[in-house]
Amino acid sequence: MPLKNKTRPVGRPRKFDRDKVVNVAMKAFWTHGYDGTSMRILESATGLEAPSIYGAFGNKQQLFETCIENYREKARPIHDKAISQPDSRLVAKCCLEGLVELMTSEDYPEGCLVALGAALSSPSSDPIRHYLNDIFSDLTLRYVKRFERSIEEGDLPKNADPSALANYLIMLDRGLALQAKAGHKKPDLLKTVSIAVSNWPCCDR
Repeated sequence: MPLKNKTRPVGRPRKFDRDKVVNVAMKAFWTHGYDGTSMRILESATGLEAPSIYGAFGNKQQLFETCIENYREKARPIHDKAISQPDSRLVAKCCLEGLVELMTSEDYPEGCLVALGAALSSPSSDPIRHYLNDIFSDLTLRYVKRFERSIEEGDLPKNADPSALANYLIMLDRGLALQAKAGHKKPDLLKTVSIAVSNWPCCDR
């Protein structure tokens, strides 16, 4: 008697909490970097198999970009609050202190996902590095415009360079992220912020 072919029933796609998966994947990328985060790590972290991850988010790069956008939503209020400060020194202080709080939060690994992703990606991941650098460029431009306003308002000297000050602020952001990743604690990072802010240019009024 010929054997009957048995077909495996097709199951429904597994349902999952998308936001929770993005948050877990974000922590994996944060801890291991873009290149160091394999699909096996993502499967273990999220509890999903690779086909489910691909089906929901596309490829690894698309999942990473989704995680970056999720992280930016957490960091955006820090920059919005900083830019709304009444003078440029308070802008810098609010920005850097807010970022230190985020970088050393118990809810996330140490450092900054964007800064560390840009610093630790390999040449084979140039599209990711360019993507992250574009994010920093957009953020830098926001601060350039804020410091231009400070010059107009007489808060900064007329010979101040808004681009240099904005780049300095972003450089401090990246440096603090690397220091946090290396294990430096919040009090030490805040000391660095204090030194940077105390040397911030301003006009005597």
